[in-house]
Amino acid sequence: MNFMKRAFLSLIRRKGKSLILLVIIFILSNVMAGSIAIGQASRNVEKTMKQQLGANATVEMDWEKMQNWTEEQWQNIQYVTPSMADQIGALPYVKYYDYNSEAYINSTTLKMYDPNMMDQQYNYFPLRGVNYAPVLDIANGTADLVEGRVFSDEDIAKANYVVLISDKLAEQNNLFVGDIVMLNNEIRIWDQATNQESVFATRDIALEIIGIFSPKVNTNQEENGGWIDYTPFNRMYVPNGVVHAENRWMTEQYMIAYPDSGITPDQLERVYINPVFVLNNPEEVESFRTEAMTYLPDYYKVNVSSDAYDSVAGPIKFIGSLSNTILYVAIGATILILSLVVILFLRDRKHELGIYLSLGESKSKVMAQILIEVVAIAVLGITLSLFTGNSIAEATSQSMMDLRAGIEGDGPDGPIYRDSMIYNPGGITEEDVMEAYSIEFSWDYVLILYGVGVGTVLLSSIAPMIYILRLKPKKIMM
Repeated sequence: MNFMKRAFLSLIRRKGKSLILLVIIFILSNVMAGSIAIGQASRNVEKTMKQQLGANATVEMDWEKMQNWTEEQWQNIQYVTPSMADQIGALPYVKYYDYNSEAYINSTTLKMYDPNMMDQQYNYFPLRGVNYAPVLDIANGTADLVEGRVFSDEDIAKANYVVLISDKLAEQNNLFVGDIVMLNNEIRIWDQATNQESVFATRDIALEIIGIFSPKVNTNQEENGGWIDYTPFNRMYVPNGVVHAENRWMTEQYMIAYPDSGITPDQLERVYINPVFVLNNPEEVESFRTEAMTYLPDYYKVNVSSDAYDSVAGPIKFIGSLSNTILYVAIGATILILSLVVILFLRDRKHELGIYLSLGESKSKVMAQILIEVVAIAVLGITLSLFTGNSIAEATSQSMMDLRAGIEGDGPDGPIYRDSMIYNPGGITEEDVMEAYSIEFSWDYVLILYGVGVGTVLLSSIAPMIYILRLKPKKIMM
């Protein structure tokens, strides 16, 4: 009789033992299915959230590395230069990039826009220098151009005194594209004789409005704790050269006002920039980070917007880590339990196996028969666990969340996670991450479960196969 036919007849005739093996595999498969579903959901959340965050990279000093610096090291500190930014921007991972210089300039003619409806004593407007003509914030979608145009390459190269302002600021001051904005770059010093602040030097800045943008800002005061940041509404975009010129003038005036301040002429040419790099693919973050560091001093670090996920992903990481541990334990338990159970069943069938071998059946076919019996039952058990495993995963996820809450401690308004204390530049919260978490029945889940389940069963069959190889038909039949 064909060994495959014998395998299926054996399953039918030994209903009790087949059922016991099916129950064992079903229970263990449920544990594996639940763990796989949870782990897959955790990975999907990470992938989805990082894609939503995009891949914007910034460069900043790593203050942890600088904690024990000497005075000499601080004096010789090297700042990021435009040439460094250009070298990093030329890497193949970069889609486009920009570097900004900042300045705060006063105005006696303009009134700041404040959504909090508060009167501002001073009207200092943040000027953001731009090197990327299309304006990075508009290209990234954090602001919309509602009227006019962005900068041209000529505007950037020649440092033309042109500006983009927000729609709210334009409405507040009745300004339109083509109008001239007047700012006052001034240096204030403290007069010790009168014990009052006075203006030491001032000069007027005339900027032509070429575009009006609308920043995308959450203006719901309830969600913002009763306070809305007014900076995006009052920010003005100008070419970097404009900011550099105004900062240089301010440094010159400080040198005159404070001749003993220690400011040296070479500082007039020093440019402080904040580079931002938009990457082609979020999956290339680590490669970009590694290569970018080769152009920077070792006390700098590269931050990527997708890093924000890591700062608030405590619950998901906890669930994913615990599910992986459970999966490994389940695989080990399955291999051990199935190996013992199958060997015990084979011991009861020793006489039957001895007859097959005495009649000339090869040991390879006897092993194949036993393997078919075990795998057939395993496939049935895994198939049944496909559906129940999803339900177990959903219930287990909630239990894991409750367990983590107990570990971290509960606050007056619910669980507090230590990870949430990390600075989050991406603007996502733990609530956003948890909303994206869901257990789904997918083909990936099915294929992974079958692969892991059948693979585990095959590993657990190694010991029974060794048992069959050691059988001596002559001894069995005596």
